[in-house]
Amino acid sequence: MERRGRGVTLGKSLFPEWRYSIAGDVSTVPGGVIVAEGWESSHALARWFEANKGKTVPCRFSDGTVLAVCARGVSVHESGHWSEAVMEVETRAS
Repeated sequence: MERRGRGVTLGKSLFPEWRYSIAGDVSTVPGGVIVAEGWESSHALARWFEANKGKTVPCRFSDGTVLAVCARGVSVHESGHWSEAVMEVETRAS
């Protein structure tokens, strides 16, 4: 079952504009991505990744699902007009 939506709470920090796509089922250790678009939002995601990479933190998605999330990598695309950051995550039931 794939979960998609907008809005995540990582630890105690709410990021309502970040989008997520999590594949699999909570019993199968799914993974996915969290995406931020726009200059400020994508820089915030990149900063969050640098501060938390390799750590497991609780994550509440806007659909009510709560999983433990471990950030595995981030890619940032910047052009003169736009910025996007994509963070790869590993998840498991919390």
